[in-house]
Formats: sequence, C-alpha cells, structure tokens
Amino acid sequence: MTGIYVDSIKDKSDTKTLATLSSSAVTLDSSVVFPGPPSGADGGHIIQVKQTILTADTTIAQTPQNITVTITPSSTSNKILLFGNLTSVARRSGGSAEGNFSLKREKTGESSTLLYVVDGITPWNDGASNKRSVGSLGFNYLDSPSFASAISYHFELLCASGNVDINDEGGISSLIAMEVVG
Repeated sequence: MTGIYVDSIKDKSDTKTLATLSSSAVTLDSSVVFPGPPSGADGGHIIQVKQTILTADTTIAQTPQNITVTITPSSTSNKILLFGNLTSVARRSGGSAEGNFSLKREKTGESSTLLYVVDGITPWNDGASNKRSVGSLGFNYLDSPSFASAISYHFELLCASGNVDINDEGGISSLIAMEVVG
C-alpha cells in the first residue's frame, strides 16, 4: 500500500502547526479558515431543486393543461426560483391559433395565485394547412411565497382558439423550482 503518512501539517515557514493527525482524528488549529461565502453573504445559495419534464408531443387546445412541480420551502424567508421552458412549439394546420401560457402558485387548500402571464404566442404558418413553425418559449421567475409548506407551481398552457403543439417531434419541456436561501 502506498500513502503519505504524517503526524502534523505545518505552515510553509515551519513555525506553526496547522493540524495534528492521529489514527482516529484530525485536530485543526483555531487559525485555520475554510473558504466560504464572503462575510455577510449568508443567503443566495440553492438548497433544493425539483423538476418536472414533459416529453410527449402534446396538443394544447381550449382545455388548460399543466406542467406542475411541487416544492416545500424549508423557511418562510426563502425564495423559489422557477425556470419554465416549452420546446418545439408548433402549429400543424391552417387557421388561427394563439397560445396563452401562465405561471400559477397553489398552496394546499387554497386557490391558485397568478404570478406570470405570457399571452398571445402565435406560431407562424402563413395560414396554409400542414405547415408549421417551430420555436421555444422560456421564462424565469423569482417567487417570495413567505410560507414553509408544500407549494405547487403550475405552468398552465391554453389556446384561445385553434391548437398549438408542444414537444413537436421530440422536444422536452420542463418546469424547474429551486429553493434559494433568504
């Protein structure tokens, strides 16, 4: 077996012992500091991530459909950073179709709260049948829910008229929720 065997670690001037090692413990000198966030920067790091993906080629019509992700914040002072993405948004046929997309927050036992709306997304197709355009729609949103119980976020998809397809021929759409420390 190859290894490095030491009883202590000293600074490069050999004047101070920074750590002593035994067979069962490492003891650090009180002057040893591990890198971390700058002084006063106690928030901003991600402590949990939840994701929901939708891979099926899905036709969106006049009945709302949701991509939903649920997360439970660990503190009322934490925020939720959301990323939503619809890929391969397309229209396969002629006529008018207009997609409406919104982000809603729902706490168990309460009605949903509208947080964000993208209204009137119309894939171009010059009015001819069997033509389509393909594009993507994305958003990010920082929510401050102020409670520490399960929250469901719904990326709601709906068409005012006609229909729009998402994940057309192999796209992946998603909704990601990240808890950010206060």
